[in-house]
Amino acid sequence: MTRKKYTQADFVRGRDEAVGGIVCHGCGCRHFLVVYTRRERGRIVRRRECRHCGRRITTYEQEKSDGTSD
Repeated sequence: MTRKKYTQADFVRGRDEAVGGIVCHGCGCRHFLVVYTRRERGRIVRRRECRHCGRRITTYEQEKSDGTSD
């Protein structure tokens, strides 16, 4: 079984379009709570939980670079 890796673009499309975004595979809703967030290898990993059925998914987001170097 392959798992889909969600990105920040999935969330943005979900807000802007009537169709799209992350959908719970358990109950079909689009309501998620963020359980925890961590940084890992230049990306943000969020564990999300469906508010209705409790099924959890992991999303991976790229951190934005502000363009400055130290």
